[in-house]
Amino acid sequence: MADIPSFLESRGAPADDLLDALDKQLLDQIGQLEQQRALVARLRNGIHAPGAGTELAEPFRVLSDGRSESSNAAWREQLTLFSHLLGREDLAKLYAIYERMADQSEEFLALGRKFDALGPDSNAKHIDDLAGEYAGHFRDMVAEFRDVFLVSDKMAILKLVRAHTLNSVNDSQRKMLLAVASRMR
Repeated sequence: MADIPSFLESRGAPADDLLDALDKQLLDQIGQLEQQRALVARLRNGIHAPGAGTELAEPFRVLSDGRSESSNAAWREQLTLFSHLLGREDLAKLYAIYERMADQSEEFLALGRKFDALGPDSNAKHIDDLAGEYAGHFRDMVAEFRDVFLVSDKMAILKLVRAHTLNSVNDSQRKMLLAVASRMR
């Protein structure tokens, strides 16, 4: 578009080449915008993890059942980050973890619902007790999750997801997650 004024002033420029290039750029931009709109629609609908493909749709559906909308939204956002930042092999490892979680969905959903219930009225003992439950139940899977990110170039992704997680929760939930992390060291 910036070239249009010079084209109009010179009138000697090859109009077809310039207009063809401009048309291609606009078509590319439209394609990118359509992809972004499709991503927003998937996020809004929560049908499956955006960009993650259909292989994660079922574990996500199972593990999000009855969870708070804010927890499910945060998880969808994280899965979007993973799907765009990790390679196929690492995504397959990550999906395997979620599929095993889905196989044990009752336990994971019960813990998730307890997490969702944490709020301003949660006392320190309740938060600490839940952190103990989480640490015991998630210990093996957290170790597997970390294995996906052990390579130094992926540590930035893990830090980004941790920061996103801590910013997506309330104060009591944040305290619980930090307590879990300190227990897993």
